[in-house]
Parts: sequence; C-alpha cells; structure tokens
Amino acid sequence: MKKLTDIPCTGCSLLCDDIVIDVSDGSISKVYGSCSHGTKRFKEVLATRLLEAKIFENGITRSVATEDAIDKAVEILSSAEKVLVYGFENSTNETIELGLALAEKIGGTFDTSPSICHLTVPLLEKYGVRIGELEEILDKADFIVFWGANLADTHLRQASRYSVFPRGEIVKTGRENRIVATIDVRKTKVTRIAQHQLIVNIGEDLDLISKIQDAFSQESSTEDDVAGISQLSFATFMHDLKNATFVAVFVGSGVMYSINVDQIIENIVKLVKSISTKKTCTVTPLAENLNSMGVTLISKKKTGFTYAIDFSNGSPVSNPSVTSVTNQLLRGNFDAAIIVKSDIFTHIPRSATKQLLKIPTIALEEIPTLVSEFASVTIPVTLTGLETGGYITRTDGKKIELKPFLKPPKNMFSEEEVLRKILSKI
Repeated sequence: MKKLTDIPCTGCSLLCDDIVIDVSDGSISKVYGSCSHGTKRFKEVLATRLLEAKIFENGITRSVATEDAIDKAVEILSSAEKVLVYGFENSTNETIELGLALAEKIGGTFDTSPSICHLTVPLLEKYGVRIGELEEILDKADFIVFWGANLADTHLRQASRYSVFPRGEIVKTGRENRIVATIDVRKTKVTRIAQHQLIVNIGEDLDLISKIQDAFSQESSTEDDVAGISQLSFATFMHDLKNATFVAVFVGSGVMYSINVDQIIENIVKLVKSISTKKTCTVTPLAENLNSMGVTLISKKKTGFTYAIDFSNGSPVSNPSVTSVTNQLLRGNFDAAIIVKSDIFTHIPRSATKQLLKIPTIALEEIPTLVSEFASVTIPVTLTGLETGGYITRTDGKKIELKPFLKPPKNMFSEEEVLRKILSKI
C-alpha cells in the first residue's frame, strides 16, 4: 500500500489540495480529509466509469476501438455545416483551449453550462474589482458574506477550510473573530453558522443592495424594514459591516434563479467597489462545476466573451439571446454536436433537447450520462486528476496543478488527447 499526500480534489471548484489517499494494487483503498463530494469522486467514479467506445448507426449500437470512434467523430464534424461544441466545465484548462480551437476551426459555436462566473467575470473587469483569493480571505477576512450560496449543497469545505473556521495570519482565532452574514430568500444549512441571517423577499435583492449602499455611504441606517428584513436586523448587520477591516463576499448560484440576475450581480459588484474605498472588500463567485471559472476566464481571454461564442462568420461573436445553445437549437441551426464532459440534457429546456436528439452527437465522457446514452459516438476518456493531469482554475481564479496517481486503462485517452487527434484530422 502507498500513502499519497497533498492530492488536489476534483470533487468541486474549491480544489482542496490537502487530501491523503491510500493506493493499493492500482486502486484507491482509503481517502482522508475529503468531503462527501470528494470521496464520491475518488471512489465511486472508478466503479461507474465508461470503458468502451461505441458507435450508434442504423439503429444498432456497437463497441469499437477508440481510434475508430475518433475517426467516426471526425467524419461527422467534417461533413457538418454548423457544429455545437459544448461543455468543458469539468475539463482541464488545456482541453478548454482545444475546444475553442476546434469551434474556431470548423466555424461552430462554443458554449458551456450556465454559471455565475459567466456574468461576474466581465463585471469585475468593468468596475476594477478583484476576486478574493481563498488563502488571503482565510488569513485576513473578518466579515464573510454568503449571498445566494448554500455551501452545504455545493462547496462543503468552503467554510471549514477557507473562510469561517480556520485560524489565519491576521485573524488568529478563526471563527471567534469572524462575523458571518448570509443573504438569501430562505434559510439554508449555512445560515446556522451566521450571526446575520438576512432573509430577503423574493425579487427585492436590488432594494436591499441599494439600502446597504446608502447606509454605508451616509454613515446612517434606515428606520424602516428593508426587503423583508427588520430594521433591527439591518442595523446590526450594517454596524458590523462598517466595523470590519476585510469584507469577503461570496456569490452563489442561488442568485442565478432571480429574474433580474444581471442587474443583481452588477449591483453587488458596484457595492463591493464602493465598500473598497474605505476598507478591503472582495467578491468571489462560487463556481458551480469543477472548472466553470477556467472555461470562463479562458474564453474571455481568447475571444473577449465568456460563453455562447459563435465562430460561423470567422470572428468570435457572442449575443446570448441569439448565439446561446438553447436559442440555436430551437432554430435548428446545428446539424452536429460534440459534448465534452457535460450532461447538456440537464442544462437546456426539453424543447431544445428534442432538437439535439435529431442530430448526430459525439460524447466525450468519464461516466455514463444521458448524453453518452443517446450519442451517435461515445468516446470514454481518462479520469481527470486521478489518471491524467493538467491545470484546473479554482473558483477564485488560481491555477491548480493536478497530481494523477493511477494508470488509465490500456488504449484510453484523455479528452485533451482525443481533441488533439480530432483537430489533426479535420
């Protein structure tokens, strides 16, 4: 048995790099330090993974060699007029760059699953607000705000490892010297650790942001209830906010369910900018998937856009109301699709799903999904972080290098290798 230390966990976008793993006879026997998401990733994925490449043709599914499946994928992509290149939120940074290169080469559309990162990153750049790095928050932040973030469902170790409980360089006693506030439309499990539990009336986030801005700027507080929050609760929240030295705001996917999500996120960023004039204040989007931040930042750097990027006219264009995967599927724009480690059927409406089922689809996947079940070509790929390495961008924008520790099955490639082969043959 071999004990491995400091292994990065690919269970979520926190990429906790303190995991200890016992490896015996080429398999994982024990995992130490991970949350349930991480343990599931390390242990269950090995038992459920895809092992055979398959082609569905003339109503029959047959197992084939991986190289034959790649050749069939090349045939489909080469003969198509407009291809959807989708996914990559669970892939390495290197794979994301190849996906963008493929979409550009064949004049397709590059898109990925909905993410808070898509909306937040351009606004941070626009207003000159920086993302809070997790280690800096651990060391220095004495006021933590979780806005629309239910960590108990998404990022299980966020509070225990990076923000609330640990002792930092400046905040030496950890939890005892940190104030925690949750802002949400309902109580969640994370509100149990918060001194300030602000339950906002549905649709009134903007009103709350405006009142916080006014109270912070004018050094006074409202005498009325705010967005369903009592005057007393709001006043005590503002008192602690004003007395803090380092405010770290985490924006979660709960905000995405608001009708006016764009306005809410923009006003949160503007509020952070305003608070930053008097004290340190950062905002960090809590990425929904392993590399949602990576696919957002790389797309922005390469094309100027974060999602729904269309290359059909040569230069990248993004107008989500026109170029998003759902809108283009509903208009019947695509005649082929390649989906990389993303269960698109859970991200788009059923009406768009029906259109996707009408076109040949190529799936690069680790485990069985609805996409791999219905795909014309299914190509199994190696397990990222376990069998193959590369870099993933953590939810705060920091690049983390993976440390693979298992050998993949014979004749199985990573999605990066598969895409390189496809690109070389088109």
